[in-house]
Amino acid sequence: MVFPPFPAGQIDGLGIYTKRQLLDQTDGGSLRGERRDVVTYVCKRAGEFTIPATQYTWFDLETQQLRTTELPGQTLKVAVNPALATASGTDSASVVAASRSISWWMLTGLAVAALLLLLVGKSARFRHVLADLFTPFRPLHLQPLNPTERSQQQK
Repeated sequence: MVFPPFPAGQIDGLGIYTKRQLLDQTDGGSLRGERRDVVTYVCKRAGEFTIPATQYTWFDLETQQLRTTELPGQTLKVAVNPALATASGTDSASVVAASRSISWWMLTGLAVAALLLLLVGKSARFRHVLADLFTPFRPLHLQPLNPTERSQQQK
C-alpha cells in the first residue's frame, strides 16, 4: 500500500495506461491490504520500444530488513500490421477521387430532396400526410395517477 506508484513514464509510439486497485480485507481483527498496479502498453506503430528497468525498495516486516527488488527492462519488437500495410499502400489520388465522388452524390441527393420538399410542401395534402407521419412521435398527456393532483388540475 505504501509503495510508490509504478513509474510508467512516456514512451514515444506506445500508449501507456495505468490502473490501481486497492483490496482491503479484515479477518478476525487482522487487517490485510493489497494494491495492484496494472500497466497496459498499446503499440501505436511498428518499431522497437524499450521499457526501462524499475527498482522498488521497501521494509519487509517479517524479516525486519530493508529490501530491494528490480524489475528488468523489456524490449518490444512490433511488426507492421499486414492489413494496414496494404491499406496504406493504396494510391492517395484514388482515395481523394472516391471521396469527392461520394460527396458529389450526397450533395446532389440533398438538393433533389430539398427541391421535392419545396415543390410538394406547398400542397395542403402533402402537409397533411407529413403531419400524419409524425403523429406517433408527439408527446402524450396522461391523466395523473394521484387523485389529489387530478382535483387540483380540474380547479
